[in-house]
Amino acid sequence: IGNGLTVARACLWLNKRPIELLYQPGQGWANNISIVYTRQNGRVKKIVKIVGTFFPENQGPTAFLWTNGHPEFLGPGYAAAINSSGAVVGWNSVDGKSQAILWQGLGQTILPALNDSSAWANDINNNGVVCGSSGNSAVKWEKQPDYPNQFGITDFNNRIKTEDADSWLLFAAMAINDSGE
Repeated sequence: IGNGLTVARACLWLNKRPIELLYQPGQGWANNISIVYTRQNGRVKKIVKIVGTFFPENQGPTAFLWTNGHPEFLGPGYAAAINSSGAVVGWNSVDGKSQAILWQGLGQTILPALNDSSAWANDINNNGVVCGSSGNSAVKWEKQPDYPNQFGITDFNNRIKTEDADSWLLFAAMAINDSGE
């Protein structure tokens, strides 16, 4: 922009042209997109949702959700992924420790970490199962059947066969399908 600095902008490429997602001073990037088709009054409606991270001038990172041209700021942190229901996952750093976050509706849930370590949520499937990392382990979070507002955490390293445990260490889960794999 004339001063020799690189500026990153969150954009959607449509018809060979970039459409800037945020119209405020700062930098940002888009991480994930969800496209859902619904039927209203006999017509098909396309809903495009994009999540990403925005860095307002002189402020820390802010997670955002962009829906059909309308940005919504979710709160401090980094938005990594969105599912077809509009649930968003990511993380934020508080007092030097990262916390995995689920934004859903108007609320925010901090997902549990292993041994009080840092945690990062990287993806969410259409069933609401979240994957990421905690400490030095690849993990997934699932709602508890008896406690629907609480999430349990599973360390994928505990699923490695005993005879192979010394040869493998899973650090992070980057994506999860609707089967939970």
